[in-house]
Amino acid sequence: YAMKRIAFLIFSCDDDEFLGQLDPLLKKMIEVFKQRQKDNNKGDIKQRLFLFFLTRVMLIRLNFQTLTEQLRKLWPHLLNELISVFEVKLDS
Repeated sequence: YAMKRIAFLIFSCDDDEFLGQLDPLLKKMIEVFKQRQKDNNKGDIKQRLFLFFLTRVMLIRLNFQTLTEQLRKLWPHLLNELISVFEVKLDS
């Protein structure tokens, strides 16, 4: 539930106030995305929800230029996770 707390802190801050901590945060998010891919997207559904929630909060709190630069790192992993969500729904 750490991602939920981090998302709350980021949302409570002013725009771009957490830029100094953005790189380690993105590295950790990418690490979690990669781990979920290795596990074939099985695992805790709450973890997936909190990853999406944290991403959404970051989209709100980053300025356009920073968002463009940082999403280049996160986007491939986020897209893969979104595709897996829809694949599960189609298979059910």
